[in-house]
Amino acid sequence: MNRDRRFRVSPFDMRTARPLPAVRVRRFAFTLALAGVLVAGCGSTESPPASATPVQLDTFEPSAAATTALADSLAAFEGHLRDATGREGELVRALAAASTGDPARMRSAIAQMHTWIDGEQAWLAAHAPLACFAAADAKFREVVASMTSAAEGFTALVAHSPGPSDDATGAAAGRALQDAARALADTATLAKTARTSCR
Repeated sequence: MNRDRRFRVSPFDMRTARPLPAVRVRRFAFTLALAGVLVAGCGSTESPPASATPVQLDTFEPSAAATTALADSLAAFEGHLRDATGREGELVRALAAASTGDPARMRSAIAQMHTWIDGEQAWLAAHAPLACFAAADAKFREVVASMTSAAEGFTALVAHSPGPSDDATGAAAGRALQDAARALADTATLAKTARTSCR
């Protein structure tokens, strides 16, 4: 006899990555994970670097044109980062909306994640970082890597749900999504710190 197999994910505690009793909040499959992502995006954990050694009078000073080029490159990076962060937030909301729906809705949300990932990888490949904001660029690459891991986890979840591996797979995907949100906040902090060295 055929049964309606709607997409289900067992909820889990984002602090311990252990499954919660399915009877409690089964319909809110990703709520805890996604709420954690939104909280993680509210602040940065990256501390600004210590002050550099004072510049000596005979230190080489870059030309005005070179200084402008540095500032313009960082400004372009920060502008793209703001855009990518906004679109990442839309992805989180799309995942939340799809988490209680059927597999087709979830697959659509995951496809949006892959579009975001592909776009950011292409942008990074076309925009080599300058030394003054290389740390911010490296952190942003961590964001893309975490988003890739999350997308792969959610894809596996859809393919095998419902199944005994749902709790572990969902927990890993949720953690990767949280990691991406935290890294985005850290990237913004590093880019802001780089303004001094890029001028």
